[in-house]
Amino acid sequence: MKFRVLVGSLLVWGSLPGWAMPGSSMSGSSMSGRTMQSLGILALSGGRSFCAFSPSLEHSKKIEESASFQEKKGDRKEDAEQLARALDYFASEKFHECLVLLQPLNRRYKLNPRYRAYLAVCLYYEWEYAEAIRLFDEVIPQLQGVAPHELSLYYWMDAESYFALQQYARALPLYGKMLPLCRDNEKPDAYYRLGFCHLFAAESSGASSSEKVSGSSESSEASEKASGSSESSGSSAEERKKAKECFELSLEGYLKYRNTPKEKARIAQIRHMLGGLK
Repeated sequence: MKFRVLVGSLLVWGSLPGWAMPGSSMSGSSMSGRTMQSLGILALSGGRSFCAFSPSLEHSKKIEESASFQEKKGDRKEDAEQLARALDYFASEKFHECLVLLQPLNRRYKLNPRYRAYLAVCLYYEWEYAEAIRLFDEVIPQLQGVAPHELSLYYWMDAESYFALQQYARALPLYGKMLPLCRDNEKPDAYYRLGFCHLFAAESSGASSSEKVSGSSESSEASEKASGSSESSGSSAEERKKAKECFELSLEGYLKYRNTPKEKARIAQIRHMLGGLK
């Protein structure tokens, strides 16, 4: 699944205590370098206001003229330029280059949830699945206001990261959350993965049942284990049924929306899986 997302609100939390400056929604590919730099500076500096009659105005002026203040101001400007460059890389899908710039900025400033989601995307494409999961799980609950399709992509990558680490039980609900948000031609991918999640759950349940029965030595224990085995068998059968339903929905979606030479092998595989689940 190709990741496409517009560079979002330029807001960085924690850059200045007590300030949060929302930016504007924009596409990285359509922004000039100068505009990106200006917005980057806004993102890293926050908002600022003061009262003209403040008794501490003269003191504030002296602070701003001090060498240490100017040094920090210079660092922040440089970081803003780095942020703008990172967003350019992200919009161009140069995720490794974006990661190299964005990761240090996230350590120095607590980036907003959307930027941390971008960072998680970069980690996902670098196969750093454990780190991607940590960030996705942290920020997704804070991103419920973003466009549904963008949110569906975050769910997809989070689920795919768990799937890659063979944590199928954790991946399963995330694919489920993706389904109502994604486009119709993307649903076959989610159902395909869900089919395997249920299939692995069935195999895990069956293996657990076998271990319980083989490990019993006394008749009373054997009876208890057999009872547990019956429940596990029922659970295994239910998971296989769900797997079959998901593969059927996946096949239906591929045939309807993506019946192309590129998906020919995937379609053949699903038919083979369904044949084995009859």
